[in-house]
Formats: sequence, structure tokens, C-alpha cells
Amino acid sequence: MFSSPWAAVVAVIVVAAGWGLLLSPKAPARPPWPWHAVAAHVLFVLGAVVLFAVGQPLIAAVYLALILVSVALTVVYRDRMGPATERIRESAAPSGRRAAGR
Repeated sequence: MFSSPWAAVVAVIVVAAGWGLLLSPKAPARPPWPWHAVAAHVLFVLGAVVLFAVGQPLIAAVYLALILVSVALTVVYRDRMGPATERIRESAAPSGRRAAGR
């Protein structure tokens, strides 16, 4: 799949930077609810494609099955998790001595 090891290194750096900017818990440009889940699962599927491309079809198939379970759970529990994560995000304001600047 990759013509040189440097292509793989660049691909890992690009994916890590994209995850850090868009999908990480404290991402500065985190997309809203449905798009965040879609982007995360697309990233997982790309990982399965890479596993298949490097000659690991069994591991790729198991990983794809786990991704499908994740998608199903995300769809089933999306209404329950939305308000809960908003409450967590609102209550995550810093408090204590460090927040007071001491």
C-alpha cells in the first residue's frame, strides 16, 4: 500500500493531527454530535482497510465487526448520551486552588 516507510509515517502524522484537532475530547474544533461520531467511525474503518491492505484480513474482519457493534450502540444510545455529555462538559469548569490562580 505504501511505496516507502516515509509515506506511512506521514499518514500516521496526518491522522494523529486530524484526531487531535477534531476528535479528541478537548479538541479546539470539535464537530457537533452526529458528525463527531461519523468521523470517528470513518477513522476506525480506515484502520480496518489498512489492516486488510497489509495482509491481515482476519484481524480486519474482526475489527470491522467490532466497528459495526460500535455503530449500533452509538445509534441506540445517542439520545441518552447527548444530554449527559453536555452536563459533563458544563460541569468540567476548573475549580479549586489551581483555578483560583494560587
